[in-house]
Amino acid sequence: MANSRRRVLQLLEIWEHSNRHAQDLLGAEFERAKLPGKERALMQHLLFGILRQRRLLDHWIDHLRAGKGKGKGGLDDDARRLLQLGLFQLFHTRVPDHAAVNETLRLATPRTKGLINALLRRATRERSSLERMAAEAPAAIRFSLPDFLHDKWLAQFGEDAVEKLGCWCQEPAPNYLRRNDLRPEAAALLKDHGLRPAEAVGQREDFFQVDAIPQSILDAGAGYIQDPATVLACDLLGVKSGHLVLDACAAPGGKTAYLAQLMGNEGKLVATDSLESRLVRLRDNLDRLGATRVQVRSCDWKEANPDLGFFDRILLDVPCSNTGVLRRRVDLRWRLSSGVFAEMASLQVKLAGNILRQLRPGGRAVYSTCSIEPEENEQVVEHLLAEDPSLECRETVSSLPHRDGFDGAYAALLVKKTSTLGNRRSESSSQ
Repeated sequence: MANSRRRVLQLLEIWEHSNRHAQDLLGAEFERAKLPGKERALMQHLLFGILRQRRLLDHWIDHLRAGKGKGKGGLDDDARRLLQLGLFQLFHTRVPDHAAVNETLRLATPRTKGLINALLRRATRERSSLERMAAEAPAAIRFSLPDFLHDKWLAQFGEDAVEKLGCWCQEPAPNYLRRNDLRPEAAALLKDHGLRPAEAVGQREDFFQVDAIPQSILDAGAGYIQDPATVLACDLLGVKSGHLVLDACAAPGGKTAYLAQLMGNEGKLVATDSLESRLVRLRDNLDRLGATRVQVRSCDWKEANPDLGFFDRILLDVPCSNTGVLRRRVDLRWRLSSGVFAEMASLQVKLAGNILRQLRPGGRAVYSTCSIEPEENEQVVEHLLAEDPSLECRETVSSLPHRDGFDGAYAALLVKKTSTLGNRRSESSSQ
């Protein structure tokens, strides 16, 4: 499978010189090359694994190269990527040592082949030493985290939690499938495939952990790949069939379809997003899942959209840093910077302020993210409450990976008072 390894190197190069995400690059390559399942699995394992272990791999490379200089026979970007590929195979796959070295060397240029051969063979001889070096390295290196993120989490959660978070970030994410009860045949279809509810998801019977994604179930709209943490915000919103509901940042549509299910496919549910490409995906998913009563609209919530009218319930699942889903978006940690949280918070306040203008008195809104950072969660909610005295926060729920074992998520239930004095009796009767 030399071609698979060559493709991985090419994708790594594109990733390093663009802002494209690894998942998107891999999906486009699968579509272009029409690869068989075995080759796809290998490519995904190698690409995601190298990005997940990137800092540790470079730590080993720098150690193995100590004293070799950067002149003739030195290490350029192509050679470093090749060494990352070789070392990942040696230490994180079941590929035999000789095969990992030889398959890597087949992709080397004549100029760097000797150096790469020497370093990889040294790594095989010093396996125990390198593994001990990894175990004794600082946590930011062991878990391949940027220093700023490690230090932030250390101050935020403490050392024990950072160890657990780091381990969680390095684990391949399990696949959870939510049964879509908008399709009456869903329960029988999942049972026919031998699926059983995931024991780890509390008392819920609509989530299933699957090793391989059952494409026939997805094609039939009987299920949707979705982490259990993603529905916390929807459950907190408390929608009913008679409500007018807005899902303001709806694509790709998993939460929208779940809201439609909670509403029994009745009432009025408006789903908005700002990019046409995202709206196309949103419509496709809703059609497949049988969410027939959803009105899809193009809205850029950086501006107010009063023409939509007022709503009883609003879900504000705003763009965020995604630090709660780093194990799924393995390359994201390398796209973040120390200033991103303040930047996202500024955008979130702006979006939420405009969206909340559409909430009627007595109505409920849920502000949610898949971030585990207080700047994007509690602090944004505090800002919104300070700006609008007609709002009050009734409840918050969260999922922390190191505590709960699922993706990170945050949701805050905001209620718009029927008057600025907050007449709780009239508010309760209006709901």
